[in-house]
Amino acid sequence: MRIILARKEHLHTLSMRERMLGSDVLLTKIRRREIILATTSDQILGWLRFSMLYDHIPIITMLYVEKNQRRQGIARKLVARFEKRMIASGAFVVMASSPAGDDARHVFRKLGYEDAGMIELDPGHRERLFRKGLVSASD
Repeated sequence: MRIILARKEHLHTLSMRERMLGSDVLLTKIRRREIILATTSDQILGWLRFSMLYDHIPIITMLYVEKNQRRQGIARKLVARFEKRMIASGAFVVMASSPAGDDARHVFRKLGYEDAGMIELDPGHRERLFRKGLVSASD
């Protein structure tokens, strides 16, 4: 398994699996280097997608691992690569969000993320927010 940045050739596969974003938005995120993939030579096992909150706080907006690939450390490796990139870019804090009842909340907590509140996007749809302080290698 390799952890890599998504490239244009991954667009078709991602757009077939990604339910939240259209292919035009996915292509923009690929160009901005905002999607990290876990891959084998012939398939995508999972991905992490992120954005910037308030233009300077990196926030994980999607962490997904294929059901038959879960509990193998893939999510942990995706988040570790994300955090390493964010430290290199000078970030000192990162955030994550997941639907209130989603299993990803357990993953984020195991990886040192702390609960940072909830937002209600529309009636019946709440997102849980998480926060984690980063320490650079020079600290």
